[in-house]
Amino acid sequence: ALIGARDHASMHHLRELRAGSSLSVLQLVPDLTFGLSAVRSPAERSTSASKTALIVPNTRMRESVSYSGASQYERTMTSLAEACRAQGFSIAVLNHSGREDAALCQQLSHALGDTPVLQFDDPYEARAAIGRAGVVIASRYHACVAALAQGVPCIATAWTHKYRALFAPFQMEYAVLEHGCSEHPERLIAQVIAYHGAREAERSAVRADLALQVERMWSEVLQLLGSTAG
Repeated sequence: ALIGARDHASMHHLRELRAGSSLSVLQLVPDLTFGLSAVRSPAERSTSASKTALIVPNTRMRESVSYSGASQYERTMTSLAEACRAQGFSIAVLNHSGREDAALCQQLSHALGDTPVLQFDDPYEARAAIGRAGVVIASRYHACVAALAQGVPCIATAWTHKYRALFAPFQMEYAVLEHGCSEHPERLIAQVIAYHGAREAERSAVRADLALQVERMWSEVLQLLGSTAG
């Protein structure tokens, strides 16, 4: 069997579960959605100068030990959104997980002055909306992936190690908030946007490498299935 882990911590846990078994091949593989094509290139996005900040909440964050209850998490999200608004962005809330996050999305929308709540039945449409945004503040892992994969400035509010591991190849661990909002959210947002503008060539190379790793993984899977069928 071929087993892939998205980060080193998960790989460590898998090795412990294997306990010396030789029946499986373990390898590090990026999230598979890095293999999807971008809606627009970063160059096209900078030309259109999107001024929408998407807020993507996660109801599980209300129970996270990293945050002191629901109120701190909601204050963090609204504080980041207001900091985006102060920099000229319009705000929209994106429901990335349907019914599970619906109430929280409405609550944040109301707290932010009844901003629009976006929801798509097709996940590719949600990914496209993220690709068109000027900045993304997300607690949903795959919303973060969609932003990073498409060159959109992104800040994560995190409840597990996988977010920091996701941002590490881009040297953006500073944009992962694990214990509430930074003291100066407007500075963090400005830093993330400036970093994306100044180091696009480096991040483009990272995205290309991650997509190539996913492509190689699928080639191995197909080869393995072919040998099994034979």
